[in-house]
Amino acid sequence: MISNAQCPQPVARKRTISFRNRFWITTTSEGLKRARACQRAQLKFKQDRTGALLRMALSQTSVYRGALVLHCDHFAVLNEHVAELSKEVPVSWKQHVEERDGSKSKHITVVGPNEWKTVKQAACVGVTVAEDDLSPIGLGTTADCSYVCILSSLLTSIRLSLGLQPKDLHITVGFANRDSHDVRKGLETIAVWHDNPKSLAANLARDVENIRQGHCTPQQRRMLLELFENCALAVSRVHAERSPEASAQCLLLAAKSALVRDAPPSVTKTILSELAEIDPVEAAHLHFKHAVSRGTMADPSGEVHAKLKALVSEHKTLDFDSRLQFLANQARDAALLEECVWGKDGPAGALKLHKLPRNAAPVLAGCGTHLWGSGLPSANSVAAVVALGITKVVTLTEEPLDEALRGFATEINPDIVFHHCPIDDRHAPATLEELIVICRDVQRGRMVASAGGGGVLVHCLGGKGRTALVLAGTLMLEEPSLSASAALSRVRCNRSVLVTEEQTRMLKQLFAALAAGPWRALAAPGTTASHAKSMPRLPAAVPRVVVLCGLPGAGKSTFAQALAARFPHAVRHINQDELGARNTQEAWAASVPVAMRGEQQVVAVLDKCLCTAAERREALQLVSCVDGQTADLVYFSLPAVKCSARATARTDHVGDVSGHRAARVVEALAKKLEPPALVSGTEGFGRVHEISSDEDARELLELWCGPAHKGEAAIGHGGAAATCSVVSFPRTRHLMDLGAATRDDLLVGDGAQWLKAQPLHTTVSVEEKIDGANMGFRLAEDGVTILTQNRSHFVNPVDHPQFRKLGKWLSDHHVALRRVLRDQNMILYGEWVYATHSVEYDALPGYFIAFDLRCLLTNTFVAREELARVLQGSGIPVTPLLLERPSSTVTIQEIRALVERQSTFSSSASEGVVVRMSRNGLTTDRAKIVRPNFCAGNEHWNRGPLQENHLSFTARTWGTDQN
Repeated sequence: MISNAQCPQPVARKRTISFRNRFWITTTSEGLKRARACQRAQLKFKQDRTGALLRMALSQTSVYRGALVLHCDHFAVLNEHVAELSKEVPVSWKQHVEERDGSKSKHITVVGPNEWKTVKQAACVGVTVAEDDLSPIGLGTTADCSYVCILSSLLTSIRLSLGLQPKDLHITVGFANRDSHDVRKGLETIAVWHDNPKSLAANLARDVENIRQGHCTPQQRRMLLELFENCALAVSRVHAERSPEASAQCLLLAAKSALVRDAPPSVTKTILSELAEIDPVEAAHLHFKHAVSRGTMADPSGEVHAKLKALVSEHKTLDFDSRLQFLANQARDAALLEECVWGKDGPAGALKLHKLPRNAAPVLAGCGTHLWGSGLPSANSVAAVVALGITKVVTLTEEPLDEALRGFATEINPDIVFHHCPIDDRHAPATLEELIVICRDVQRGRMVASAGGGGVLVHCLGGKGRTALVLAGTLMLEEPSLSASAALSRVRCNRSVLVTEEQTRMLKQLFAALAAGPWRALAAPGTTASHAKSMPRLPAAVPRVVVLCGLPGAGKSTFAQALAARFPHAVRHINQDELGARNTQEAWAASVPVAMRGEQQVVAVLDKCLCTAAERREALQLVSCVDGQTADLVYFSLPAVKCSARATARTDHVGDVSGHRAARVVEALAKKLEPPALVSGTEGFGRVHEISSDEDARELLELWCGPAHKGEAAIGHGGAAATCSVVSFPRTRHLMDLGAATRDDLLVGDGAQWLKAQPLHTTVSVEEKIDGANMGFRLAEDGVTILTQNRSHFVNPVDHPQFRKLGKWLSDHHVALRRVLRDQNMILYGEWVYATHSVEYDALPGYFIAFDLRCLLTNTFVAREELARVLQGSGIPVTPLLLERPSSTVTIQEIRALVERQSTFSSSASEGVVVRMSRNGLTTDRAKIVRPNFCAGNEHWNRGPLQENHLSFTARTWGTDQN
């Protein structure tokens, strides 16, 4: 902003933009952009106030006696305030004003005569000012003059636009001999204060908003801040004379100005103390919000936590609002150290410090605070679950979470959902597929949480076994190279964990399945038994009982994991670091008899240091008592120095033998080490093997199991990834044939009977069937590249004209896709609708409309509700939902009636409907009904040039009009 005096010969054409409550003059393109931005920001304000302005007294700036002034004679309310304030002014002084200006010529000088000569601007004349733009603050006096001090953001903006400093705006009400124009007439001269600060607060709030939005130059910002500070601090000095509401407004303005302007600490402390007497929450909120933004506190969480405790102790009941929510968020870390969290005390909303469920802690490694584990929430701790921001609770106990607790949580947060995935205590699910389904459920909750700021809580009874199993499994799905031991280490880092051998065995089976490479389904639904039979049988060379001994870092666990990866359903790897001493002894005692009898395909592997002969003999006692059989001993003889270096360098060690601690542990065990004699029969063992290097370990593994096949982990090497292949969406049966089905299509048969046969608690979802090219998105082997498949082949934008927009779409949605797909074993299916098939779409929400999310490991599809929740906020639309109810309440006639409806995205008829059955978050069955004149296949490409579908106005403007 510059004045004519500063730039008499402007180098750029001057442009003026004026509007109500802001007036800027600029000579630069940057200034013009700023002015236009401000104009747009004020447009809604103008529209909202249009009706009020028509009923409000108005005036305009004009030139009067060589100055730019605003006449105030039409402002009845303002004149009443002026008259009330000037009661004590001598009558003779008032008469002098009337003699000079006339009885009805009250005015405010905006630009003085001398200033106007320099900056004369025609655009400043005729600016409309409403009465509420003027705030009478109080009566000011000097030795020979009286005046009413006025605050006006609009009039100040006019001066700023001309490059002038803010001035002491006032209405002169009397003087002794002559008016004094060369003395200050600011707030510091006020003798009688006006008793209503609301209009002052409104004007100052406009200044604050103007500063916040940055619609002014740095110089103007500095001027406004100074004016703001002076006004607010002056008002705060007399707040005690006001009502509590008015006092709070005055002190709030004063506190904000003191904080923004970095006033002396003593001044800020005094103002905040006075504000705290009236509104303690506001005082605390202002203080800590400013301190956090400036980074001036050594322990912000601890200080806020202590302050909230003091507030609750002093005031007992504080209604929970956005200010307390901010303070609660800041205090969270300190509260969690006390196993508590601040939040609402039920739906009523009072602030309370809630006790967390037992053993509650977030899984920090790679998950932020979106993934939590705990024991069973109680009536006293369920509010803490909500206060943590949890949006999904996965219950692993045999019985679902108490209905009353679920209802209480839902009253506080209606968006929270509860899923029951029962697992028997101290056990794993019956199959690996079941574990993956549960972990996928948790994973989907994390997808939603990471997008919307929520979280997922997994709990069992104590939060130590089943909870740790599912949390570790979820981490392994997120990071396929993570071993079971490393995953348990991450889960154990800040919480109590106590898993059984059965649970760790299932995690190792998961690791083996993931190591085999992506896109390998474990089994089709319902074929678990046959899948188990197809697992490779144990070679005769593999001993049924194996004891591994040696120093930490020698390679015992790596060898055992490689053996388990070759035969994941047979090897029981019993590791004391994972199970603890007691569980290790119990698991070894339970596994050895089963392995020795040979009735099942079981290999018992004890992974323990066993540095002395006595410790090895104790481990062997269980073996020798079974039919006189014995075990193989594998001694890892790597030197202590190398073991120490390895152990020190490793991370995510489940026994926490890593870093500097590892060197001390290795040194202590090396001193007591009694190496076994390397001859058969030593210490009662059958065969004794020495492993002094990774090569020795690989040779022994091949001796027992044969060469490693592709996709199987080997010592010192990662598993080879499987070759990528297309996984097409399965064929969907016709629920009824209206004439569009062909001889090759599959039919349900009796649709009414199909509906009736659905199990209890099944939900029917009827969605519009979208007419497009079937498409699937998945992650490549690198976990980053997004692959696109169309039915039986991979495609790219140059393969066919209908895919020409595919590259742009992927560029716009790649972040959301990676968040949804998570790993290489997920695929998102949908319809690519850029080209017209049988339905001409003219209001599409996007070129890709999703309809299913598939886990390739378990060959399962999520339910419609879960799909919509996962894609919420992603910018990827979902097929329109037409009906969703329990299956027992839906008839085939209702579904049939939806087929002939108009398409959601077109003015013509839809292609048909898809009927989806779902239960426990998964799709269990589906069928379709297609309208009679549907044109299947690619016949339309042969009838002429490609015809494009059209996006809706919102989609063209913002990219999508859903989510």
